[in-house]
Amino acid sequence: MTTSMTPIADHFDDLHFVESNLGKPQIAGDCLRIPVKGLFPLAGHPLVTQTPRLVSGILRFEGVVSSTRTLIEYVGDPKNPSGFKDRRQEQDGPFPASDATDIREFLFAGYGESPPAWIEHWVVRARRFVLEVDNQ
Repeated sequence: MTTSMTPIADHFDDLHFVESNLGKPQIAGDCLRIPVKGLFPLAGHPLVTQTPRLVSGILRFEGVVSSTRTLIEYVGDPKNPSGFKDRRQEQDGPFPASDATDIREFLFAGYGESPPAWIEHWVVRARRFVLEVDNQ
């Protein structure tokens, strides 16, 4: 069964990430795709015209030059952890070199599924953002 997706460009600042689940990033050239569940659109986002709901889909960043996450991994069961590991950074890539001058910084946080961790900061530097919304 194929899931249909609706792309919505821009509107990054109209999304609330904190309670969202962020999947493992997928890289193809200068494109970074991150599965997301539990994303909440805020006032100003095109999805707010519909019944308010949490959305799932893909965070797609195009023209990526860097992607860095600060993780705090759970010790034991993430639903009832016995503690946390030390903060650490992960860098995705490599991404192709770019001379683009229209690079924007996208900053968000949420629960990382792989590895199970709180993502305190995820900073993606890219030219463009598109939310691919799961139509289910």
